[in-house]
Amino acid sequence: MKTRGIISIFTCSIAAFNLTAMAESIDFKQFVKAGSYSMSIKVAGAAAGTAPPPTIFCVTDEQLSKNQFLDFKADAPAKGTSCQLKNVKQTKDSLAYDMVCDKEGVTASNTMTFANGNMKGTTKTKLTGEKAAGLPATMRDFSVEFEGKYLGVCKS
Repeated sequence: MKTRGIISIFTCSIAAFNLTAMAESIDFKQFVKAGSYSMSIKVAGAAAGTAPPPTIFCVTDEQLSKNQFLDFKADAPAKGTSCQLKNVKQTKDSLAYDMVCDKEGVTASNTMTFANGNMKGTTKTKLTGEKAAGLPATMRDFSVEFEGKYLGVCKS
């Protein structure tokens, strides 16, 4: 159950792209194309076999035209969060940024590289305040590696 919570926090950190104010500073069309993707994640230090199965998702032309990416609606932060992107660095094939959510007690540093429609990256997350109460140190400060593979056209 605690691994699921870590995954939700990780998903929130990459799903933060859906917050319009954040997305304005990143040009997603530079990195991805419309289509179906498979996202696999691995939590550093987690026991073998505890990673969730890959998530399949679709990036639509509409999302790209609105400069949105990774639309995880169930886990996406609400529009009223305190989350802000800082230190955004973007090159032709990479993206790095910090996400700071003071009110929620979450900070994350994210790095991603993109090639041939695929993506690979690392998210380092730190929980503080109420979110961290009672959690072991390995769950308050952790790293997640992720890999997204382009699968082709979205299936209806």
